[in-house]
Amino acid sequence: GLLGLNAWRGTATADGLAVDGGGHVVAAEPLPAGTEALALLAPAAVALHRAPPEGSPRTVLSGLIVETRTLGGRVRVVLASTPPVTAEVTVVAAAELQLAAGGQVWATAKATEVRLVAR
Repeated sequence: GLLGLNAWRGTATADGLAVDGGGHVVAAEPLPAGTEALALLAPAAVALHRAPPEGSPRTVLSGLIVETRTLGGRVRVVLASTPPVTAEVTVVAAAELQLAAGGQVWATAKATEVRLVAR
């Protein structure tokens, strides 16, 4: 969060990261299994959906919207999911998806957008 990124601590698996506290994030370039690592994901790389998504994104999280914050032409959306995630969408997308605190959404991220760093 300090750098404006989603950042999760955990242990590397064959395809990504088992997040401390629960959840799993898939990465295109995993580290050796068992490595203590940090997964990084830009909020703009997170897509939001009102219905369970289909398609190629490997990381799919479901959660409740805790907060929305408008920043110019973008809206930051904080989800209570496992792991917690922050997304950033356009104002138009936020309106079309009717994003508001308390609403349930699904968040997705492509494995190519998740970066793992050994710690």
